[in-house]
Amino acid sequence: MFGLPFLLQFVLLAFMLLVLTFPGITVGFPTTSTNVTIDDQDPAIFYSAGQWNLSNSYNSLDVKGFHHLSGQSSAFAVFNFTGVAIYFLSPLWPYAVGAQLVLDNQPPAFVDLQDYSRSVSLSGGSETVSSAVVWGVENLELGNHSLRVEFAQEKSDVGPHFPNFRYSSIDNATVKSPVSSFVGGSSVMPSPTVVEQTSSSTPVSRQSGTSAAIGAVVAVVAVLVVFTFGTVKISQ
Repeated sequence: MFGLPFLLQFVLLAFMLLVLTFPGITVGFPTTSTNVTIDDQDPAIFYSAGQWNLSNSYNSLDVKGFHHLSGQSSAFAVFNFTGVAIYFLSPLWPYAVGAQLVLDNQPPAFVDLQDYSRSVSLSGGSETVSSAVVWGVENLELGNHSLRVEFAQEKSDVGPHFPNFRYSSIDNATVKSPVSSFVGGSSVMPSPTVVEQTSSSTPVSRQSGTSAAIGAVVAVVAVLVVFTFGTVKISQ
């Protein structure tokens, strides 16, 4: 093959076979994902018209001091994003309150936002626990996703409370424009998991096993090229 030594020909053919076997895979190196926190007043979030109100007083337990809430069972909100993970941040309240979350048209997940360390307040009241991640889904396929917040029927005494979202983007992925209806865009069926509070500014290193393997092959090929041609030059 083009006058190349047999060993080098073999390695190059093996590499070409690997690329043909995984046509959708590119030679990869570690990519960086960044967590982006979206406040409930961000225009990227679509709220069902006339069904939501902003909390009327500042509270330091909320991110940026406020949150959206609704007393109507038909109220909903939608957030579209491009990324690999999504988190729901919220304070807790001393009474039965929660929200139903639907990711990409998958089965809904109930998020309990009641503070059980306090006596139940029959007259409502303000937050008692600072905002933190209370629900999240990770390892999503990189692409367009949609999360819908709804009233938790028969599981909450009051309508949904909507504090904040946080999503993980890769390679400068951006928030999608808000839409007037819920559209799921992924064939992935992730399992909702409770996750720990994370920093909104901490980069996370992600690398697929296949990309790492291909990167290793490239490195081996490069070393063999140098070694082979160096050996040929010395023998001459």
